[in-house]
Amino acid sequence: MWIATNKGFYSIVQDRNDHGRVVVRARHRDHLVEFFDGIHHAKIIETTDSDYRFRCFVTRHISDQAVMRALSEIDYENFKNSVKDNALHNAYLKIWSAMFNYQSDMYPGSAWWYHGDRFRN
Repeated sequence: MWIATNKGFYSIVQDRNDHGRVVVRARHRDHLVEFFDGIHHAKIIETTDSDYRFRCFVTRHISDQAVMRALSEIDYENFKNSVKDNALHNAYLKIWSAMFNYQSDMYPGSAWWYHGDRFRN
């Protein structure tokens, strides 16, 4: 599962060696620190041998708590505008664009186009 918050981007997968745990992966160390802040002092493992440089192995209960907190902290009406980290914001714009193109491919003729400060169909 991918989770994109305004404070970080995460990939959560089952731990292949312990199905009671998950691996929460991130591309930036601070994103994991933020994700678990106040919930759990997760040991962050750094490696250059895989695509995600940083990871934590935690119980499903701990990851559930972190996800639920992220949901409970939503206080914005526009996700992209809530992202303060410029590099992260720019990465999210690329994801948004890819998914917008996916939608346009699935539903031709219903695509919107951007005009000035708003979208129109």
